[in-house]
Amino acid sequence: ADFSAADGLSSDGVLRLKRKILVYLVEKAAGRYRGMLVRTMHPSANTRPMRDRFNKLMLLFRTLVWLKPVQIWWRIWLKVHRPRPRTVPDVTFERLPEQWYPVDMPGSMTGPATFTFLNRTHTLRGAADWNAPDLPKLWLYNLHYFDSLMARDAPDRADWHRDLILRWIAENPPGIGNGWEPYPTSLRIVNWIKWLQMGNQAPSGMLASLATQADWLSRRLEYHLLGNHLFANAKALVFAGACFRGDAADGWLVTGSRILEREIPEQVLELSLIHI
Repeated sequence: ADFSAADGLSSDGVLRLKRKILVYLVEKAAGRYRGMLVRTMHPSANTRPMRDRFNKLMLLFRTLVWLKPVQIWWRIWLKVHRPRPRTVPDVTFERLPEQWYPVDMPGSMTGPATFTFLNRTHTLRGAADWNAPDLPKLWLYNLHYFDSLMARDAPDRADWHRDLILRWIAENPPGIGNGWEPYPTSLRIVNWIKWLQMGNQAPSGMLASLATQADWLSRRLEYHLLGNHLFANAKALVFAGACFRGDAADGWLVTGSRILEREIPEQVLELSLIHI
């Protein structure tokens, strides 16, 4: 079918409609083919394995048909390109003149090493707990975000936060574990920088770790996911680029700003509100 703007559809709307039609036609054809195969099998044969394979193939097709080319390419690139974290020697941190304040939200850190996320409380007893296999992935992600640094009454827990930052650096080797995945890295960079801009003194190794995290993130951007993940990546690079000085920091700021320039018109609709 030939659709155009004259039919009241934008170019994106036309593309979505064509993809829906393609999915419908492929599913109908696949259903007929699967039915034909079932009819040719012996009545006592177990058809479940064949049905399961068909369902998996259709699930893969429904996923791929909605991806943008950059998402497919970036997934392949991230599989074959695995850069190593590296130190960034020629950058210095700078406090900004504006006054920064905590956010009016309850803290998830209820003890020096105890946290409550998703209605589940757990105490960090060792380095392995940062990636505990018995805890949900989203719970572990929240642990690595460090949102508690910006929660209500955060200044009263500054000593807890300082010790936790030191512990994270010591127990999360660069590039290894949940904490070094791009999304939690992005949120943690922003929270650590906000904590410093609130007047807290950086414990030993924190600034070097922040620079390493920003550099690592700049080479592991989530173009394969886009959406809020890429937006969070860009925001973190802008924060790091604005608060560090040096050639590397200038690059983070440029990269993050360019992504935001592209993403804001797509992700923030007219008259809409978004939690940034």
